[in-house]
Amino acid sequence: MRNLALIIASWLIIVLVTMGQESKTRWLNARGHNQQVELTVFDVTLAPLPDKPDQLEVIVTTAWRNLELPHVMDDIEWKTTGMGSLSAFGRSRRPTGRAAIQHTAYLVPRIGDHIYLAYGTGGIARLEDDEEISLPHHNDEVEWICRFEVEKSKSDVMQLLFLDFDNGHINIPLTSKAPVRQGKAPAAEAANEYIRARVYGCSRVGNNTEIELGLISTYSGNMVELSISETVRVKLKDGSSADIEVMTPEAWEAESTRILPEWEERGRLRFGRMVQCGKGSLEIAAPGLEPLLLTLPPDKSKPEPQPE
Repeated sequence: MRNLALIIASWLIIVLVTMGQESKTRWLNARGHNQQVELTVFDVTLAPLPDKPDQLEVIVTTAWRNLELPHVMDDIEWKTTGMGSLSAFGRSRRPTGRAAIQHTAYLVPRIGDHIYLAYGTGGIARLEDDEEISLPHHNDEVEWICRFEVEKSKSDVMQLLFLDFDNGHINIPLTSKAPVRQGKAPAAEAANEYIRARVYGCSRVGNNTEIELGLISTYSGNMVELSISETVRVKLKDGSSADIEVMTPEAWEAESTRILPEWEERGRLRFGRMVQCGKGSLEIAAPGLEPLLLTLPPDKSKPEPQPE
């Protein structure tokens, strides 16, 4: 009944938010689990965003259940929990019944640090959610509604990502086709112990040059933080450098961007007229790390010169 009530409540919220605009809900009832928690996705709703016609809100209704079985405390656990201290009568007494059962709690300390949505080709949507999920006992269950924003044109390929570096990650496809983890055939590639970068293309857009960049963490399977605006630039042939003027996705404009392991995120960087495809290199120079240099490929959108 709780699950049904949650689903009905989420539908009501969607109706109110979209204010009569068309939204689409798809029932999934898909499950995944790691060593300690089961994650269920009941349904996914795509709702229009009136102020952002090119974007959609993706609303994912989920439930979380603690799978870790309880166990009876042994002598060491009994004493170290404080339950083996002296009683009022001066004698230590072993607990019995429920008091002797030890549960292993499951905690997601900040949801926005652990739940992501992979979509399209190299798209990663993030949650703005500082709340936590707490499951103190075996079979405890919590329902949660996750809200993401994605590009409308790429919403036909989506997968929910839950990152748990201790008990195992959980990936649940939300569409019939799952997004690829990493791109293929980059024009240039470089890596150090923390990050791998790939350039997938370079093209002229008006008076600007646009570079498609893919980033993925290589740091022992963990996430890394990177300030893209401060660490990424183009080194020109004359030794000077050019800074980014505009970039997408919006998350890359933040003071610090979290780069995921296993899932490559792609973005587009625009530079001024000084930068030309096929000339110079894209440099990623984070403090204390080996700089990465990626040679800019030629502009494939331009026709190849034909022999006379």
